[in-house]
Amino acid sequence: MVWSKGKGSYSGTRKRYALFFGIVLNFLLMAVAPGISGAATPQISAGYAHSVELKSNGTVWTWGDNSGYQLGLGSGFTASYSSVAEEVSGISGVIAVAAGEDHTLALKSDGTVWAWGENNHGQLGNVDLVGTASYSNVPIQVSIPIPSNVPVIAIAAGTEFSMALDNNGAVWAWGLNDNSQLGVSTLNTIDQYTPVNITTPNTLPKITQIAAGQSHALAVDTNGSVWAWGNNSKGQLGIGSTIDSIIPVQVTGLSGVASVAEGDFNSFALKSDGTVWAWGLNAAGQLGIGSNTDSDVPVPVSTFTGGVTGISAGYSQTIALKSDGTIWAWGGNAAGELGNGSTTSSNTPQPNGFTAATSCSAGNFFTLALKNDGTAWAWGDNSSGQLGNAAFEPLPSFGTPSPTPTVVIPMGDLNGDGKITAVDALLALRVAVKLDSLTANDLLVGDMNGDSQITAVDALLILRKAVGL
Repeated sequence: MVWSKGKGSYSGTRKRYALFFGIVLNFLLMAVAPGISGAATPQISAGYAHSVELKSNGTVWTWGDNSGYQLGLGSGFTASYSSVAEEVSGISGVIAVAAGEDHTLALKSDGTVWAWGENNHGQLGNVDLVGTASYSNVPIQVSIPIPSNVPVIAIAAGTEFSMALDNNGAVWAWGLNDNSQLGVSTLNTIDQYTPVNITTPNTLPKITQIAAGQSHALAVDTNGSVWAWGNNSKGQLGIGSTIDSIIPVQVTGLSGVASVAEGDFNSFALKSDGTVWAWGLNAAGQLGIGSNTDSDVPVPVSTFTGGVTGISAGYSQTIALKSDGTIWAWGGNAAGELGNGSTTSSNTPQPNGFTAATSCSAGNFFTLALKNDGTAWAWGDNSSGQLGNAAFEPLPSFGTPSPTPTVVIPMGDLNGDGKITAVDALLALRVAVKLDSLTANDLLVGDMNGDSQITAVDALLILRKAVGL
């Protein structure tokens, strides 16, 4: 397969035909079986330099940095990064995803948790890897010691640690513990290779939502209070000081919280009334309070009086999704991660012009979003292909940051509209029978079986993707 680390060129405008003779369509449909329906809610997750998308059919797609095998594309994919989205094989029925610094988590509908990528600190949480493997390039099940009738209902991926929430409201954690981000005072190890229970030794109340940051963690209980533990060097625990805590402590003055989010050294809470509160590091204005002063207690984010339905925090930027489908962004903008067409930072929330959004996620100098038509979009830093738009990038501009949203190109999307449809299969077949020419980047997007050419087999594989097989 011609990957070239995403460094291809695109031929620009090619001849496109809406109709093709009937024998071609019949040929394509011969291998089509009824589509598999899924119940997953589409979502997107941005890691340090890789991107993860969950589609409605329960499949997982990844792109960007692969230096730690965090794309999960198996031993056959040896490139250090990919600039188009490809489906992770060997896993289906997924209902949630979470991208860490160099590892990825997935929660399946049966309540099991799966992980892949780096395991240098035990962040994959699999007992079979203890002392034997520093990574996994395919999804493997996390060894959480809970009964089969107590499923996991939520996951969170931090910098090099992971968390899970079970159906009883108990929190589990594993991976790096150098700043007590696992939240267990009796844990005398820096690297924890198997999940440990946080709730029982700390007598935490029942938890409903979790979040993992650079080296601290947050949890929301059934009363809408927030708990925090780990590194507190910038006041990110929200307890009125900068003293670290090795056990969960209650965040000062917060109630009615529905969900939480974490940046590297700051924290955010979304209340049930649609308002947003922030605390911790604010050097780039990422708290959104109209100044660049840190805060060790929660303060209300400027502008928002309600209407926010989701929040996400990256390295220096924060984004919020409103009920009308617009995205608001604030904080650092050196790589265009605010998505407003500029590289100017802002310490107050501003709409970036993106509309019809259903999900969003902030990573390390880049941001992802999903639209209600099912397409994924990205903006900001692209040094590892994390924007997923290489199909339309000329060679000299690869890795160039994009301050405006560009559509992510999934493997098989030959017409570059961000979706795989029967039209793409027809285009692939035209290339296969020499009616259209192709370039190296056509191979990147359309060569589904990796033989460095586009044939009728690839057209059939694209059509199978189009109908959800």
